[in-house]
Amino acid sequence: MTDIDRAIDGLAEAIVQPFTDLVEILREMVADNDEPDPDIHHDDPFNREPEPLPQNFVWLEDHFRGER
Repeated sequence: MTDIDRAIDGLAEAIVQPFTDLVEILREMVADNDEPDPDIHHDDPFNREPEPLPQNFVWLEDHFRGER
C-alpha cells in the first residue's frame, strides 16, 4: 500500500466516521424512546382527520374524475 493509498483510506475514514457515530447515537435514541415522555403533550397535530376540502377543490376533483 502506497502513501497515497494510506492517505486516501485515512481521509475516507475521517469523512465516514462522524456519520457512523451519528447513526449509533440515533439508534440509541430510538431504543431509549420506547415509552412516551410524560412531560411532552402527545396530541400530534399531524395525526388528525383531514379537514374537508373547500367546495372549489371538490368540484375540481369531480371534474377531473369526469363526474361533472
